[in-house]
Amino acid sequence: GVKDFAGVAPLGYTPLVLTSSSQSGIRSVADLRAFVDRNRAGVPFAASAMETRLGAEMLLQLLDAKSQIVNYKGTGPAMTDIAGGHVPLFMTTFTSVLPFKDTGKVTMIGIAAKTRSSFLPDVPALAEQGLPVEAGVWYGVTAPAGTPAPIIERLNKEIARASQTPEYKAKLKALWIDPMSATPAEFDAFIRAESERWRKVVQAAGIQPE
Repeated sequence: GVKDFAGVAPLGYTPLVLTSSSQSGIRSVADLRAFVDRNRAGVPFAASAMETRLGAEMLLQLLDAKSQIVNYKGTGPAMTDIAGGHVPLFMTTFTSVLPFKDTGKVTMIGIAAKTRSSFLPDVPALAEQGLPVEAGVWYGVTAPAGTPAPIIERLNKEIARASQTPEYKAKLKALWIDPMSATPAEFDAFIRAESERWRKVVQAAGIQPE
């Protein structure tokens, strides 16, 4: 559990993007709301990993609807089915949508964040469209709980120094990951807040621990 770890330093963050099959006719938040109204008892959503499932659940809880999850082994097969019109909706990472971006087969409805991403400036944030959903994947370094503070502080400073190098910045950019920086205390608080936020989503969705 989260109590077994101490936050050292964040590395980066990438928000999910709400993506629809063009064949579904869902091209905007207004279309999404209408679709949800028609399918409130079970809105079909692809899921390829826990973060994509939880992103869908958080969105649907906000819209007071239940999910009908279609599970896939990987984002590739899920996106292929989205592009093929077999499943209407998917909350996924930028990199999985990119190969389909200009095919006309999928629509990126919105970024699951407060603001737009510098990687996809033309795609509006869901928050600016009236859906305050924040869901994404973050990367960071943790240490075992009880690690002496001076060691954690030293690691944090070394990671912060490395993150300023051109090579590191280029690597994050290639992976479509936004850099993050924080003190150990800030990162530790972030991890615990995220854990609690998602615990509530899991509980409301009735997801059983795997």
